[in-house]
Amino acid sequence: MAVGTVVREITERTEAAGRTVNASPNAPRYEVVSEASGGTAVHRPEALTRLDDRS
Repeated sequence: MAVGTVVREITERTEAAGRTVNASPNAPRYEVVSEASGGTAVHRPEALTRLDDRS
């Protein structure tokens, strides 16, 4: 499993992570920064799992 941090919620069509993202308030997408590589990706909410706060 990849681990990362959500940096923003996207709720309108925009450019993110090097591509056009079709999003809306009813179908948001989330921009995530990978802990391992530092790269960014955009995901649908159902593709993400929230982890408990880690110390």
